[in-house]
Amino acid sequence: MSSAATGWIRGRVVQPQIWIALVLIGICAAVLGGESEPVLLAVGIWGIAAVGLGLVLGFAGQISLCQATFVGVGAYAYGILTTRLGIPTVVALAGGALAAGALAAFVSPILRIRGYYLAIATIVFSLLLSALAVSGIGVPGGSSGLSGIPYIEVGGLRLETPREYAALALGLLTVFAIGSHLRYGRGRRWRAIQSIRHDEALADGMGLNVVGIKRELFTVSGSAAGLAGGILGAAFGFIAPSQFTFSESFALALAVFIGGSLSLWGAVLGVVLLEVSGPLLGDAGALHGLLIGVAALLTVRLAPQGWIRRREGDAHGQALPLAASRATAAEPVKATGRDGGADLTMTGLGRSFGSLHAVRDVDLQIAPGTVVGLIGPNGAGKTTLLNLIAGEVRASRGTIRLDGRDVTGLSAYRRARLGAARTYQQSRIITGLSVIENIQLGLDASAAAGVTVPRGERHALAVAAAQDAGAAHLLAKPTGSLTFGERRLVELARLLVSARRLALLDEPFSGLSHSEGEALGQVIRTLKARGTTVILVEHAIPFVLSLADELVVLDQGRLMAAGAPDEVVRLETVRECYLGSVLEGEVS
Repeated sequence: MSSAATGWIRGRVVQPQIWIALVLIGICAAVLGGESEPVLLAVGIWGIAAVGLGLVLGFAGQISLCQATFVGVGAYAYGILTTRLGIPTVVALAGGALAAGALAAFVSPILRIRGYYLAIATIVFSLLLSALAVSGIGVPGGSSGLSGIPYIEVGGLRLETPREYAALALGLLTVFAIGSHLRYGRGRRWRAIQSIRHDEALADGMGLNVVGIKRELFTVSGSAAGLAGGILGAAFGFIAPSQFTFSESFALALAVFIGGSLSLWGAVLGVVLLEVSGPLLGDAGALHGLLIGVAALLTVRLAPQGWIRRREGDAHGQALPLAASRATAAEPVKATGRDGGADLTMTGLGRSFGSLHAVRDVDLQIAPGTVVGLIGPNGAGKTTLLNLIAGEVRASRGTIRLDGRDVTGLSAYRRARLGAARTYQQSRIITGLSVIENIQLGLDASAAAGVTVPRGERHALAVAAAQDAGAAHLLAKPTGSLTFGERRLVELARLLVSARRLALLDEPFSGLSHSEGEALGQVIRTLKARGTTVILVEHAIPFVLSLADELVVLDQGRLMAAGAPDEVVRLETVRECYLGSVLEGEVS
């Protein structure tokens, strides 16, 4: 095997966390001796469910507390398909996973809500299905459970002993954990998931289908739980609603939390702790709940991210040397489908919040490749207008056309996929990602818009953009240690590396030092040279005048003036409402 292949396996698949989990399982087997097989079986079954939950609760930060319910769905589906319909066991096992995944996809709209509302919704879902199973309505056995569930048979081989089922469950757990890491724990998908975890609005603005990504994770998680449930039913030959209650779901969530929310092997560690601690206590088993509670409190105090932590930048290492990056990234990322900037037209655009008219009847046309300075006093509606263009706020009236297409009703992520991007007054980067990964989000936005970027050039392109934005010296710094101005430079590098045809910049100059302001000006000039249409909201008027091709003035939500900058600043109405004598010496 080549050294490159060996390095790939070591860095991408066999990470240190897997060795920690496997060593722990081995220690447990040695300590428990002859009693280890049932415990290892439980670790395998509930470990599969915990890794699935780790994708939703750990990676994406969605508080789901109904994972044991999906385990129950898989178990009952396997039992019903085999005992009532005579379906072959392997087919039934797959059917249980599909049934749980389909149910997860069906109820995934609850993921549109967030925080403790989502937690409550998943708890209610768990309680409803539990009550349904106990009632016996459409579910065989009712509260007494379902017995006589057959063993799994594969090609004449029949699995009967706990050892055989433990081997099956642990094998599937290993395959599922590695496969999930390869798909969701690195690269573009990892960055997308972390964007959703930390800032869903930013993820929308990057062109990510937030609801779709959540649905995919929830479906995969449910399918994994269903598979675990099928193995459980086959191994024990009996299932009952009491095995899949909310308390089991909460225990799985606790396993993810204690082991490490950002590592799938952390979920395995958590399950090992929960399942092994009981037998190890022996006659003191009544203290099991106390032990787990102490472990949870110690985790909160000493390791808030769990005991298996993910190092910043694990998903793709440190930056390449700048010289090498330049050689690789000679050409900028090009916008997809069309050359040049976006043609933007607003007709009768308005937005009201109750009796407050934030934007009133704005008629404005912005030519492709133009840098437009949008100015006005505080409360004039400038940010609201940017929100309307980006799709983060829906218009109360009027239309917005992008390249002649009516986008008034499109969501933010769909407009982003048409080439729109924005920055915010408050710097917004993802602290769960390294600096280079934050910049690579710009490439991910381009990919979402249909741009093809060779995999081997993505890292180098991001490093080159960091240099162009004056952020090259930040690549080795932890994201959480960046100052406001440094975070802004990272945002600008992210914007530069993306294939954006329309850039909406909301007060990017605020909080920047003189050198950082110069870097900002150079970024805007670079965007203009590429043909990008830029709308710049800024109170630093001299800065705006040095860059803008056109100046637009808003006051109380209305369009007061629009035209060449030197003409607009001379208008008496503009001076009276906003500029005053600030520019008296510059324009006289």
